[in-house]
Amino acid sequence: MVEEREFEDTGGSRRTDTGHVLVQRQMPVFTQGAAEHDMVIAAEASDVLGLYLPFHSWTPRPVMGSGGLRPVSFHPAHEAWGATQFQRRFEALSGRYVQEPDYQVWLALRVIGEAVIRSNSADPATLRAYILSDEFELAAFKGRGVSFRSWNGQMRQPILLTDSKLTVSVSPQDGYLHQRSTLDTLGLDQPETSCSAF
Repeated sequence: MVEEREFEDTGGSRRTDTGHVLVQRQMPVFTQGAAEHDMVIAAEASDVLGLYLPFHSWTPRPVMGSGGLRPVSFHPAHEAWGATQFQRRFEALSGRYVQEPDYQVWLALRVIGEAVIRSNSADPATLRAYILSDEFELAAFKGRGVSFRSWNGQMRQPILLTDSKLTVSVSPQDGYLHQRSTLDTLGLDQPETSCSAF
């Protein structure tokens, strides 16, 4: 991270002729003179700034976060590795596209179900031990089996990068290597964490 900037929204409606034009004009000035950088990461919840950055920054660079590419656990446009069938079944049942919370609930229930079937037990301690073991791996429509980190309980899973209309890429990116799992290149790895709660 070479620099941080905070954009102050001065009000005005982005839905009127002058509101969005004002933000568009502010973006080049706001991003001018930035330290040399490879990408811009926008972090916001109000959609005031991020959506304008990919097209109005002073120095064109890839944008991630609230504008440009976003990391998500699942997206309605994701179709690879059997996800199309999953999406269609969900749409037939619910009448809408799969959202991230839907996928996360499905995945959580699938983890428990898989553990019960594979361990032939309903004992919570047995299930926990199996889920955290090297034997556990679950297909999750992401091209790689998901598993859990034994040192902090975090799920290892590929992350979809989307521009809100399509899956642009899936991380971990090619070339990132790891002695156990390339999924451990995402987030904090065991030597980097100070988590003691797990």
